[in-house]
Amino acid sequence: MKKIGIDVGGSHVTVSVIENNVVDKQPQRLTRMEINSNEKPTAIISAIGNSINEILNEGETIDAVGIAFPGPFNYDKGVSEIKGVGGKFETTFGIHMQQALKNFTGLTTVPFVFANDADCFAEGAYFRHKLNSKRTVFLTLGTGFGSAFMVDGDLVKSHLDIPKTGVFYNQPFLETIADECFSIRWLLAEYKRLSGESIKSVKAIANLNTAVSKAVFANFGSNMGKFLFPWFEKFGCEELVIGGNISKARPYLCQLWKKH
Repeated sequence: MKKIGIDVGGSHVTVSVIENNVVDKQPQRLTRMEINSNEKPTAIISAIGNSINEILNEGETIDAVGIAFPGPFNYDKGVSEIKGVGGKFETTFGIHMQQALKNFTGLTTVPFVFANDADCFAEGAYFRHKLNSKRTVFLTLGTGFGSAFMVDGDLVKSHLDIPKTGVFYNQPFLETIADECFSIRWLLAEYKRLSGESIKSVKAIANLNTAVSKAVFANFGSNMGKFLFPWFEKFGCEELVIGGNISKARPYLCQLWKKH
């Protein structure tokens, strides 16, 4: 049985073909395509659909499609409920993404299964890296601030020691919510605040290696430490796993978190 696994992020769609769920014995095969999460829904559906069609055009017969997609989202029905999270995929609000992608690809009889992207990252990382921590926190840092929690390797959405909503992104912090403080848009805005100039990407900030660029990451890391560590203590976090594009700046962040 062959399945397509898709990770939909704010800037890229990553696609992989998995056979018989035996991941370790297969060569890694990934296709990565750009996506603009602020585009019209037709453009977003086309970007995801074209990534699937690229696999189909190679002659593969696919039995199922699994899609990791950011929330809020009705994952059982495949309907987007994204609203009030900084603009990412908000144009898809109310769209039946499952049916739209089936129609676009012609895979009308193939199951399309949606799941939260941070949850998928958590389960994949725990399995892939053979983790054995009892209480684990997973973060995805990029266009938005994704999070997931595991107790003994099982995802938990309701627990006395985590936010009532089961996620970090909508928790209050610095007179706003965490998603506004720990995302690409905050880093770009902070660079403009400190330098008076606009910049295109977080990578561009890191490549500058100037006093201002270092201050941007210092402020980001310091804020994140202040936000996270009270939760870590409450949850009894034994291990933190970080993914997403901003995770590439981990040398800056880890140095600062050691101070907390």
